[in-house]
Order: sequence, then structure tokens, then C-alpha cells
Amino acid sequence: MDPVDTDSATTASGSITILKKKSLKKRAKRAKRRRDVGVGVEQILDSEFEEYEEEDEESLAVGGTAKEMNTFLGKIQRLMEIIILTRPKPAASKKKKKKKSKKMSKAENDAAAPAKAEKDKERPPTGAAAAELEQDKNRLIKELQDEIELDTYNNEQNAQIEEERMRQRRAQLEKTWHRVHERRKAFVDYALKCFEEDEWLRYMSCDGLPDPAVLPELNTFLFLWSLDDSKASMKSLPRQCEIVIYLIRKLDEIIEFSPQSEPTYIQDCKQIRQKFREKLQGWIDMASYCLLRQIERDTIRVDLKNARYVQQLTPLVCCFWALIRMPISLKQVAEKDKKAVEVAFEEVGLTITMPLDLDCYCTAIRVLWLGYDHYSDQATSFDLPRLPDEYLMNTDLLTFCQREYERLSEIREEQREGRQQRLEEKRAMIRRIVNPPASAVTADKASKHEGRKGGKKAGQSKSKASEPEPEPELKPLPHLANPEEIVLQREEEIRKESKRLLFTRCKKTEINLRKYAILGGLYRIDLINQPPQPKDMRRDIYLTTLQLPKELEFVKFWRPYKAPPSAPDSERTPEVIEAEMKALEAAMEALALVTLKLPDSVMWFEPPMVAHWLADEGIWSTEDVHDIKYNEEQQTITFRTGRLGLHGLAAHRFVNLPFQSWELKPETGKAAAAAGVSGGVALNITGAIIQLEFLVREDLVSLHSIVGASSSTALQDLLGKFMKLHLLILKMREAGCDVFPELDAVSYVKGLAQKHQVVSRHLQACMGLLAKAYIFSWSRWNATRGPREIALQIKEVHGCIAKERSNAILLVTPFRSTVVKCSEVSPEFSDEPADENDKFYADVYHYALHNAGIKSRLAMKNVSFKLSTTVTKLLEATNILNMSA
Repeated sequence: MDPVDTDSATTASGSITILKKKSLKKRAKRAKRRRDVGVGVEQILDSEFEEYEEEDEESLAVGGTAKEMNTFLGKIQRLMEIIILTRPKPAASKKKKKKKSKKMSKAENDAAAPAKAEKDKERPPTGAAAAELEQDKNRLIKELQDEIELDTYNNEQNAQIEEERMRQRRAQLEKTWHRVHERRKAFVDYALKCFEEDEWLRYMSCDGLPDPAVLPELNTFLFLWSLDDSKASMKSLPRQCEIVIYLIRKLDEIIEFSPQSEPTYIQDCKQIRQKFREKLQGWIDMASYCLLRQIERDTIRVDLKNARYVQQLTPLVCCFWALIRMPISLKQVAEKDKKAVEVAFEEVGLTITMPLDLDCYCTAIRVLWLGYDHYSDQATSFDLPRLPDEYLMNTDLLTFCQREYERLSEIREEQREGRQQRLEEKRAMIRRIVNPPASAVTADKASKHEGRKGGKKAGQSKSKASEPEPEPELKPLPHLANPEEIVLQREEEIRKESKRLLFTRCKKTEINLRKYAILGGLYRIDLINQPPQPKDMRRDIYLTTLQLPKELEFVKFWRPYKAPPSAPDSERTPEVIEAEMKALEAAMEALALVTLKLPDSVMWFEPPMVAHWLADEGIWSTEDVHDIKYNEEQQTITFRTGRLGLHGLAAHRFVNLPFQSWELKPETGKAAAAAGVSGGVALNITGAIIQLEFLVREDLVSLHSIVGASSSTALQDLLGKFMKLHLLILKMREAGCDVFPELDAVSYVKGLAQKHQVVSRHLQACMGLLAKAYIFSWSRWNATRGPREIALQIKEVHGCIAKERSNAILLVTPFRSTVVKCSEVSPEFSDEPADENDKFYADVYHYALHNAGIKSRLAMKNVSFKLSTTVTKLLEATNILNMSA
């Protein structure tokens, strides 16, 4: 290695070490801040995102250092060193100095040794060494001159090759685009036809309900419903609740999946949906008021003082407990004998223990389990952050390649003059070093002439003449980035900025609904003052005090928790520690104690967080929730809360990310034969905890099997049932099995191989077209490649010869798709084509067209538009290409 190359490599490794040290120091500081301040959930998220940003900066800095290593300058520097070494030194004076009468001491000899060694080192080499240096000099000059000429030639050749490749690429991608576009259009037409058929069937059902897609009908229904507010009761509630929940769910489908997605229409649907939600909760409260007006008549008397009532509906469960007023005063209980009010509602798996100072006299406890969540979508952190259009890359691969080709051509044209100047500068630099200016040679000869003169004058001039003229300083050429480097750098900046914008920053105790999901329904706990009860005046006469307005009167319960101050370490004796523990227990006992049985309808991969809905701020918060304890065996969670009201369980959404492996293959076996000639396609995904298998048949998808969640029965009802993809995604998310990450998942999950969006979408469409003829699977090389390179395994299914072949590694880039000379067990990755004589393929679809057997081509030709499009949509929903480790 040349000296300059060695120095550059040392510099690069040194910069990497410095960056790593800086990163470790910053992370240590952040860890100390967390310990000192006390970290909330979102503080951890913020710090994690800062680590992501720093890691990106490190990679960019190291990459930039490596790019700045200029081989040409290294060779120039080496050539200068050879010329300096081979240049003859000025002749020394023949007049010898007088020997010193006194010998030098040992210490003086040791001190003079380095200078002597340096002087010997500066002597020009002789003999074989000089000949070798002369050969190196001539070789370097030849290499530099050839490099300049080759650079000019390569630029011209590369432009011609790229123009020809672009022509081929355009022709192939146009064919792929037309095939994909035709199938997508057919699928959209089919979806509209199905929507119209569903509308006709609903119209012919004559169920008396309004059409959810017609807003005037919904408004009319809402008005007529408000006229019946006086009829609200626990008897009329089930039917009305069933109707309203049905209409709200239909509105949800229209808002999320309707093909008629005009912004104004969707906004109107959201507004009327919110009115239905508020009206439903109002009816529940009015029915509760009517029930509590007649506690002795409408509730079940448990004992002398306690009464209960339970109403189980399909979407909700209403539970009441009331302490009955006694006509005579009861004996006062001593303070030490008082017991806290504890009520268990087995129907919803909830037990609440009120603080000791709250005897619940003349009050009632209402617990509602809501099987729906009408609050989370109103939270500030619910919606996906919006990105600028430039960052979304919502274009097809053909348009992207055409735009990039034009952009690269523009940059090359702008840099043409600058690159020509750099070539001229390189030539001038070589001439200047090989043939130094005449001034330097003249100065060298003058120094030799003055050295021959004797006397004192000659001695004085010798010291000046012996000093060589300083060599012309080699100024590094300004770096002129390649057009590809400029484009990639801009793309990396967009990727980094998108990652930052997609990260939702929340308050310290706020639940970030982009990372967490409220699962298992909602629990509403209310303490309500009992309305005036009717008094029996005999002879069927009852007297009731009229209290206006006729609505529930909620007891305000808010007790912020304040931890008692702790004593200094020097004063923490056993007695002081015991007193602190008692004070801590007393502070905790002032809060309400709640024990929940986790719902069986959700897969709890890890202990959930408990959150309270703050209506004023529109957020889920953990502010007044303390002392959370999780029992894994009994599947219960216990916590203390300083607020009553709406509570929910928040679970991590990305617990199964990143995916460990995946495989897309045609359906085989008896089930495929029974399904018909076309059969289906299976997608196997191995997550961090569970393993899933999806089965696609035409436009329907089913969850075929699940491994790794044997103790949970949450998804058992879904196994083997075929349904529309969006309904399956909704049901799996409600069950806590979210393997359908959205665009912002990259901001919350580490270890993801984030790939180019346009390339990923095009590859997913091609995989949908080839799903009946090829097997695609995960490759370990994918995580090691850059954003513009996707590596996966591919294998043809049909044909005797194809079955005997092993899986090949397919490398997909924006500009071509190639089977490379590499396997899954190779020691290192190689991007060289497996077949040197292989043709150019713009995408994997054209690779299959030119290399597949007859049976595979027939399978590709006969695949239905429903199956190919649904497979593509499933791949886009799971996003396995970007969400795999």
C-alpha cells in the first residue's frame, strides 16, 4: 500500500473511533439524565429517536470520509516522494573542520544519534534501490497518464451504455406497468361492483334503518332518535345500542375504505359519526339515571344494605352497585374498625376498592365495559404524521427511472466544464512534478557554484546554499461529487428527514398511539350520587322529590399522588425507613385500588400499561396511575388510580417487529386441489414471538395457522375463515396481533432494513404476478445491503429441472434485477451476475418471462387479477421487505 493510502486509511479509522467515542459519551449522558430526572414512556421514545439520528449521522460521516480518499492524489504524493529521494543533493565543502580536542560524552552521542539517523535517511539511494525507485517513478507516471485518459474514455462510454440501458429499461417497464395497471383497474371495477351489490342487498332488506352512505338519512334518524329521549331505559337500551353501533361501524368502513373518498364527504361522515357516539353515551347515562331513580324496585337486593344490577349487551356491559339508604340512623363505626368499600364485578373481571375515608353513603358505583373505542381516534397522536409530497415518492418505477435519468444528465451537463478543468489540472500537476520549473534548477546550480568558493565568505554562503528550495506545495483538488453521489446524498437526507417527521413527540405521561394501541375494550368507573328515591305513602301513592336537571350527578374524584419526602442518607436509620414505608402506604391508600382480569380476546405478549382518558386534552395519560402490578399466571393487573372515569389498557404495537423471516409460495396439498384449478398463495411470516401463515384465494384472505401463542385463544375464531383483507387486518389488530406496520414504524423499531419505497412497491407488484410460479423468501443478505438494493431468495416451482435447483439470490435495484453469484451460505456477498452472458432485466417480472419454464409461464399467464392484486396488497400491508431484520 502506498504511504498516502496508509495515512488515509489511518485517518478514516481514526475518525470512526472518534465518532464511536462521541456516541458512547452522548449515550452515557442521556442515561445519566434518565436516572436523575425520572423517565416517562415518551421520554424514552424521544431518547431512542435521538440515538437513531446519531447513528445515521455516524454512518454518513464515516461514509463521507471514505469517499474523500483520492487515489489520484495518493499516487501524486508518492511520485513526489520518489523524485525528492532521487534528486542529487548539493555538493558538500571539501574543507574539513578541525577536530575537537575533547571527545564527546556518551550522553552527547545519544542526543546526536537521531539527527545523524535522519541525515543518513535523507541521503539519496544508490545502486539497486535507486533503480527500483526509478522504475516506480516511471510506472506511476504511466499509471497517472493512463488514468486520465481512461477517465475521459469511461465517461463517454458510460453515457452511451446508460442511454442504451435506459432504452431497454423503458421498454420493459412499460410492459410491466401496463400489465399491473390493467389488473389494478379490473380489481377496482370489481370492488365497485361488489360495493353496489352490497348496497342493493341492504336496500332490499327493508330493515327500516338509514343508509349509512347517505348523510341526510343519518341526520333524520338522529333527529327522530332525539325525540325519544324520554323513553331511555335499561329495557330499550339493548335494541337502540345495537342499531347505533351497527351504523357507527358502517361509518367507520366508509371513512377508512370507501372508494368514494372525497375529503369533504369524509369530513362530514366523521362529524355525524361523532354525534352518534355522543348520543349513544347520552342514552346510556339517561338509562342509568332511570335505573337509579328506582333502586329498590329495579335492582337486585343482595343484602340489607347492598343492591346490584347487571345488563349484558353485545357491545357493552353495564354494572351497578348501590348502598341503600336506611330509614333509621345506623350505629357509628369506630375509626379503627372501618373497612374500605370493596366491590367485585365478576361480569367484567373488575374489582374496585375505594379509599378508607370514602364510605360511598348515598352513592352508587357504575362500571361500564365498552367493547368499542370511540375516543382514541380523537387523540392528538392517533393520526399518521403527514409528509411533503416530495418525501412520499408516490410514483411508479418507470417514472422514477426516467426522472432520475434526466436528473443525472442535467448534473453531468452542469459538471462538464468542471470535470474538463480537473483533467487539465491533473495533467498540469504531472508535468509540474516531473519537469520542475527552471527557477528551482537554477537555484540548485547556484548553490553548487557557491560551495566551491573558499574562505570565510564561502563558508557563510554554504549554510544558505545547502538548504534546498522548498518544493511546490501540492494543493488538493476540490472534490467534485459524481452525479450519482449527489442524488444518493439527497435521497439519504430525505430518508433521514422523513424518519424525523414521522416520529410523533408526546408529553411526558402521554400514551403515543402511533406506538401503543388501546386494546381489550374500555372500562368506565363512575361514582354517582343517588337521585331522590320515591317514598311509599301507602295506597299506591309514592312521593318523589323532583331534582332538575334529570341527569346523573357524578361525584368528582381526583386525588393526585404525592410521594412523602425521604430523609437524607446519613439519617436513614431502620426506624426512619419504617416510618417512610408507612407514609408511602398511607399515601397510596388514599387512592382507589383497581384489579382487572385481562380480557381473553387479546393476545398479551407483554404487560400492558394502564392509561386514563383526559377529555380536556384529548389524550390517554398515565399521570394518575400508580403502583402497577402484573400477575402473569392469573393474567391480572392491579393498579391505584387518583381519578375515576375512563381507563384503558395500552399494548405495544410493534412487539413482533422486526420480522425474522418470511416466505411467499403457491398453495400446495389437498386444500389447494379442493380450492380449484387456480388454487391460492401462502405467506408465512416469523415474527419476534409468533409465526403466522396467511392463505390468499382470489380476493379473500384467511389466517391459516398461528404458532407461538398456544395459551391464548384470541385468534382461534379467525383461523380458517376467509374475508376481505381490510377486515382481517382490523380483527387482528383488535386482538393485539398487529403485523401490519404503517409508514412510521421505522421511527420506533430498530434493526430494520429500510428500502427504497418505489423499488419495494414495484417488487411487491411483480411478486403478486409471479406468486403462482415462483417461491420468494427472506435472505440474510438483505439487511447488509443499502436502501437501493433488495436481496431475496427466489426459486421456480414448476418443472423437473427447476425443482432440482437450489434457491438463488436475486438482487433488485431501481435499474435492474439480477441473480447474483452468491448463496445463502456464502461467506460474503457478491453482486456479480451468476451468468456473465445473462441479459439485462429491468425487473424480476421480465427475468421470469425470459427464464421460466413452460408450466411456470402458463401459471403466470393464468393467474387471476383478484389473486395477484390481493397478494400484492397483503405484501404491502405486512411490508415484509422493509420490516425484516
